[in-house]
Amino acid sequence: TCNFLWKFKSLFFSLEQKDFWRMLFYRALYEQKDFKLAQKILPNLEKNLKNAIGDPILLHNETESLKREIYSFEEEKLLFTGFEEAFVIKQMVFRINHDGLISIRMISVDEKIVEGKIFNEYWNDAHIIDIYNDIFSDNKEKKYDLSVNEFGKLIYLFLPIKIRTFLEQFEIKSLNITPEIYFILDEMTIPFELVYDNNFFLLKYSIGYVIGEPPLGGVTFGGDVVEKEGNLTKEGKTNVLVIDSINSAGPIRWNEQTKAKELIFPFESGINEFNYITEFFNKREEVNQIEVLMGPNSSRDNILA
Repeated sequence: TCNFLWKFKSLFFSLEQKDFWRMLFYRALYEQKDFKLAQKILPNLEKNLKNAIGDPILLHNETESLKREIYSFEEEKLLFTGFEEAFVIKQMVFRINHDGLISIRMISVDEKIVEGKIFNEYWNDAHIIDIYNDIFSDNKEKKYDLSVNEFGKLIYLFLPIKIRTFLEQFEIKSLNITPEIYFILDEMTIPFELVYDNNFFLLKYSIGYVIGEPPLGGVTFGGDVVEKEGNLTKEGKTNVLVIDSINSAGPIRWNEQTKAKELIFPFESGINEFNYITEFFNKREEVNQIEVLMGPNSSRDNILA
């Protein structure tokens, strides 16, 4: 009921925090069967509800078989028409408009196109942004006891199940290519790079953003850049600016046990990606110079300077 209630209320933007946590608990327990995450979500439920639940695993085992008896809704189709088993995603455009309507356009490695809209759940990110702001704040006492990985799992659960199904296709079928995901948003929301599907952050994929209306000419992916690479290298060497906005160097705190400074928000996947990018450009002959802006130095003024 909590999952259906969230979807229904999202159509009218009337969402309470209790609806949000109930929905996440349901999806963790029954859709993803992530019992550890369900246990982590449990303290955020209402007192009477979490006292009644007790052990999430026991609850799942006792109620899983009852779902078909309780609900008589038509089974939700997890894939759009045309999305067959042999469809290997190469590129995906993910659009959220000002009403919260989610639309998707996917291109396969064979240049086949599948597109559609999600009408039974609208985007409403107020509560997930509240968690994000708390976790990455400078406050010593946090409202939510969540690691970066756990927060990434929450974002993953927050996505409609059709989107999660597409991301699983990336993981299973596209290991030999780097899928490209383009997000077109009316205004910036949570960073989708932090989405964690129990295996990877979305940092493993090539991600781009457009804020505002989509371009009239459509979204251009990396292929056009490759075609023009020869002309770029002939004109001379390139200067590279790398901007670190993943808190790889701070904020830090003193760890009395290890007698050393440590990151407050360790994000190893992001740091590894950052190190790979800088090392890659350092080895390229066509790069004239590389400048890295980290932490406080990655300000707007320094970027534009």
